[in-house]
Amino acid sequence: MGTPAYFLIGELMGSIRYLIARRRGQHLTCWRFLSARMNALLRSYFWEAGSPRFSTPGLNTWDFAALDRGLPEADRLGWLAQIDCRTPRAMDSAMISLSHQLIERVYPGCAADDAPAARLIREMLCFIEQELAGPGALDAKE
Repeated sequence: MGTPAYFLIGELMGSIRYLIARRRGQHLTCWRFLSARMNALLRSYFWEAGSPRFSTPGLNTWDFAALDRGLPEADRLGWLAQIDCRTPRAMDSAMISLSHQLIERVYPGCAADDAPAARLIREMLCFIEQELAGPGALDAKE
């Protein structure tokens, strides 16, 4: 608990819950998981800088203000542009994109002995992508 691998597996479990909500047509619930993914990505910046906030459940208003001051505007605006919620399909794309970015940022912090976790992370991401973007994806629910 509190390791990068544990964090990533927990976040990918959130993606699976997103899939369940998506299958049920619960688009507001999907938004909740998508916004949580964005929050996790922003939390990774605190972890990367060595902040103990990585293991806390979320960011507070002061943390967001610090990110607004510390991160380049192009990055911040790019993330906002990715969170397109106009259609369920657009939300699916945002979930996949933000998941990839999160893994790219956090995975290098995984320890060498995290091989089983690394395999699980890859398998979970593959499953999520297949369900959201593969042939016969969730288009029927749109």
